[in-house]
Amino acid sequence: KRFAVKEFPDGVSAGDNVIVVVGNSVGAGLAKINSAQFAGAPQDTEILRIRDIGFGALTPSEKKANYGDVVKANLPHLKAMEARAVAELRQNAQRYNLPITISFSGGKDSLAALGVLKEALGRFEAIYVNTGLEFPDTVQFVRDFCAKRNVPLKIAEAGDAFWQNVDSFGPPAKDFRWCCKVCKLAPMTDIIQKNYPRGTFTVDGKRRYESFLRSGIEPVERNPFVPGQVSIFPIRDWRSIEVWLYIRWKGFEYNRLYDEDFERIGCWLCPSVLESEFNHLAKVHPDLYARWTKYLHKWAQKQGRPREFVEHGFWRWKALPPKMLEIAKKMNLDLRAKAHHAPTSLKLIKGLSPCTPGRFSIESILTVDSERPFDAVAAVAPMLGKANYAEDLGVIRISRNDGINISIFASGHIVVNGADRQKVGRVFRETVNAVARAYLCTGCGICVKACPKRAITVVKSPRVLESKSPESRESKESGGGAAQAGGAQPSVALKIDSALCTQCGKCNQGCVIVRYADKLTKEIE
Repeated sequence: KRFAVKEFPDGVSAGDNVIVVVGNSVGAGLAKINSAQFAGAPQDTEILRIRDIGFGALTPSEKKANYGDVVKANLPHLKAMEARAVAELRQNAQRYNLPITISFSGGKDSLAALGVLKEALGRFEAIYVNTGLEFPDTVQFVRDFCAKRNVPLKIAEAGDAFWQNVDSFGPPAKDFRWCCKVCKLAPMTDIIQKNYPRGTFTVDGKRRYESFLRSGIEPVERNPFVPGQVSIFPIRDWRSIEVWLYIRWKGFEYNRLYDEDFERIGCWLCPSVLESEFNHLAKVHPDLYARWTKYLHKWAQKQGRPREFVEHGFWRWKALPPKMLEIAKKMNLDLRAKAHHAPTSLKLIKGLSPCTPGRFSIESILTVDSERPFDAVAAVAPMLGKANYAEDLGVIRISRNDGINISIFASGHIVVNGADRQKVGRVFRETVNAVARAYLCTGCGICVKACPKRAITVVKSPRVLESKSPESRESKESGGGAAQAGGAQPSVALKIDSALCTQCGKCNQGCVIVRYADKLTKEIE
């Protein structure tokens, strides 16, 4: 059915989602033209496309409802949800027969989980991990709530762990959350080992609807990185509105940061929070906001990145998503880190993947004293698996048939994750070897002879080594190169034929660079 469009407000562009009003009915639509085109549009022009609309008069209720009314209307549903969660907790607590604890973060989900646990078992202890990056309001709320409700509380302190490591690993990102292992996993492991030698049955408030990655949460999981800890997720199927109604029903005090328009109550500098929340931090805790933004600008300057890298939130990702790439393109920004010299070194953090249930990850920063461009690494990436090189982003994504995923960044960051901890460790060492070979290859040719498929070529003065930066070209023209024991490094590089390489690893045998890289990983272990 076609409608005549009577009003078309200013500021609407073709492709915008719009709200459509037809009499007393409201719906959703898609604009097909711009506001400026509306006045002179021919009669048969498609101005907007209606996607959905509800016909019939809308009669607003004259009664002003409050939370109490909403809770009352949904009380049978809330009681049924609690009953199912309580039954599950009692059954599994009896099955495992371990000391009962709850991971209490001070957020709404762990608060609802605590309420269910209180109904189910009554006696338990709360564990709170103070990452050193917690809102002061959250720390105080956790202490006050547990004291008022007579809940025994144990606090695991991370101290200055974040600030001691951030110079090495750089700011955490949505796709490089090394901080979770340093500031959460390590303190949690310590407190459990010290206080619960037999292990503990831990109630956790994670929910499937929080994110796509958490949609696969199992009812009960063993923590493979914290021996003896069994975690159960009794509210895993609850929606956010159900969590809030449950808290209101139980009359629990909640963290007042939610009333300050914060959606997530966690580390105040977390890259996963909304940009609006981070900006709001400047009003609520200006001292914390100032400290982190000052550090980000200093770090960006050291990396040779523009101020916009911080001011527009690009720092939140190692590999920028399409929406951020579009913004960078419109602003004509070059966000790639500039090359800089530093001694060859490797620093890493390993543990459970913070976002993906059941997966293990190793996150590291590999610094290699070399002037060769990142293209050299892309040229050898096929020896690790199926490689996808995004040159404009400075990132290589590698997928493997064994389910292990690899990300290598021009900044030196390396992330390897998978379901099998031993495989992840083995592939991580192979990745470090490959990157080191790319940057430090001497052109001896041993790997060429060792390859049974003839997939390796040593290229003299190859295109792959031609940098686009004037500084690097000047260095090459003046005879500059990556320094190494024994003298200047020749201009050579490895190239791997992805159609021939089977990732057998025989090329590593006899390579002096691999022996050097192996020492780095063994020292870490």
